[in-house]
Amino acid sequence: STLPTVAILDTGVPLDHDKLRAYCRGRFADPLSTGIPVGDHGSFVASRVVFGDHDGPANASVAACRFYDAIVASDRDHIEDKSVIEAMRAVVGTAPDVRVFNLSFDNGPIKLLETAKLQQSLILVQDLDNFVFTNDVIVVISAGNVRPGIVPSSPYPQHFSDPQWALGPWARSFNSLTCGSFVGGAQTDGVAAYEGWPSPFCRVGPGLCDSFKPDLSAPGGDCGSDYQFHSGLGVWGINASGRWEDRVGTSFAAPVLAREAALAIE
Repeated sequence: STLPTVAILDTGVPLDHDKLRAYCRGRFADPLSTGIPVGDHGSFVASRVVFGDHDGPANASVAACRFYDAIVASDRDHIEDKSVIEAMRAVVGTAPDVRVFNLSFDNGPIKLLETAKLQQSLILVQDLDNFVFTNDVIVVISAGNVRPGIVPSSPYPQHFSDPQWALGPWARSFNSLTCGSFVGGAQTDGVAAYEGWPSPFCRVGPGLCDSFKPDLSAPGGDCGSDYQFHSGLGVWGINASGRWEDRVGTSFAAPVLAREAALAIE
């Protein structure tokens, strides 16, 4: 295949994935990571890069992108932050034609992090900004999600005033594109209720030095009044077993933006 490629730094995609293996441009596993694909997250993100956003498996669009699978997970639910920059350097070194990177992860709100974690995170974000500038690449980062079940102190749509909705460190990168999430279709039992409104779980800015964040946005779903996921409120993608399902999250909005960036460069 000669389709444009997005490098996905995530939990990995199974080597024998029946729907995604044909679109894998290459693989890298950081030494600090699990070394092998774990969980569904990486597969779901990859499917959004390959097939884009649509309203169900029957309407899945034709594949328009490939992905470079870079494993940076310490387990199925956590990313090893120290692996991120090294993995990106490895991809650029082995596949210089790959110009777009997708990072569908972040830590908690920057002001709620412990001092040591905060200092480490800010150094890594600085390294990321330098990497983007030096290598002339596009990095798309998801804005991040509030933990399920947390109800904001101010009702939606004034929820952004709650400190728990603030951005984490990765999403504050100056030189990256931070991708927020909106509701792609009106849901009668969702919080947002109106198509195009911000997803209630999506973290919001400002970024570092009060910069405007998120930069752009893509469909990521809605949630119920209990701020939990309910079937039918999400966006469609493919899990590690090759099954289509709907899920919510800015993690699944960012790859749609990364896909568009790769197509634009192409």
